[in-house]
Amino acid sequence: IAKKIVDEYGEDAFDVLENHPDWLAQINGISRKKAYEMSFDFKEKADVREIMTLSGGLISADTSAKIYKKWGKNALGMLKENPYIICGGDFGISFKHADEIAFSYGTSPENENRILSAIKYALGVYASRDGHTYVTKDLLIESVSKLISVEKAKISPYLENERLPNGVSLIIVENEPCVVLNELYFAEINIAKRLKLLNRKAIMLDEANMDYLVCELENKDGIK
Repeated sequence: IAKKIVDEYGEDAFDVLENHPDWLAQINGISRKKAYEMSFDFKEKADVREIMTLSGGLISADTSAKIYKKWGKNALGMLKENPYIICGGDFGISFKHADEIAFSYGTSPENENRILSAIKYALGVYASRDGHTYVTKDLLIESVSKLISVEKAKISPYLENERLPNGVSLIIVENEPCVVLNELYFAEINIAKRLKLLNRKAIMLDEANMDYLVCELENKDGIK
């Protein structure tokens, strides 16, 4: 089929594939449905290739395809505006890798999206490596500053309520401002509530009722 298209349209073959699927249907052996399927597939692969080209090869073909599948025609523009949207999540891109991609686009070290992404990344490290649901604000600022080599004064404004990254909150612990990932924070609260409920329902065991409970279980399970 490819040879037929080239034979028919020559140097204009790519333009026909991308912009004129109806013309493809004029070729013997290509139905209208097939023509539109070929055009759609060609345009999708072209966008995937553009994502790979834009990143200078820092994004693999497989990841580029996933990015395109998630955001479609908007993917390229979104990626240019904020390369850190592919950090973690569905794509498994580390912050360091996203940083390399961002710098290949000419992103400034003090870019807002870079700082916000670094904050979430640092919180994730404290949670996964050290088991901390929250981190004191001062410690987080220091950690992020070291991570991205940006002055603390440039980071602290992003840890005010009105500028926090999505999914991040400020809480007060023992009169000290702390920062949490909402997902982990609310999960911990839920676990604490359930443990408290279980504790309320727990039977206090002593010698007086231990023998009774053992007997009950033996009768229930037919143990003699």
